[in-house]
Amino acid sequence: MTGANSGLGFKATKAFTQKGAHVVVACRSLERANRARREIESMVTGASLTVLELDLGSQASIRQFATDFDSEFIDSMYFSTTLV
Repeated sequence: MTGANSGLGFKATKAFTQKGAHVVVACRSLERANRARREIESMVTGASLTVLELDLGSQASIRQFATDFDSEFIDSMYFSTTLV
C-alpha cells in the first residue's frame, strides 16, 4: 500500500488489516510508516504489516523496493494516489 501513513492509504490499510490481510506499507519516510504501523496495530488486534521504504520519485528507491519486496506478498497491489 503506497501512501499508507496518512489519508486514504492509512484508512485502506486499516480496513484491509481488519479483514485479516497482510499489508506491505510502502512509504517514503520509514519514520512516518512505522508511526502509522504502530497506530494501526494499536487499533486492530492481530494486524499484520510489513514496512518498506519506497519513494516513487526515485528510480533507485523503486529498484531497492523491488529487491526487498518478496514475491510471497503479491496477492494484489493497491496504490493510493491523489489527483490534483
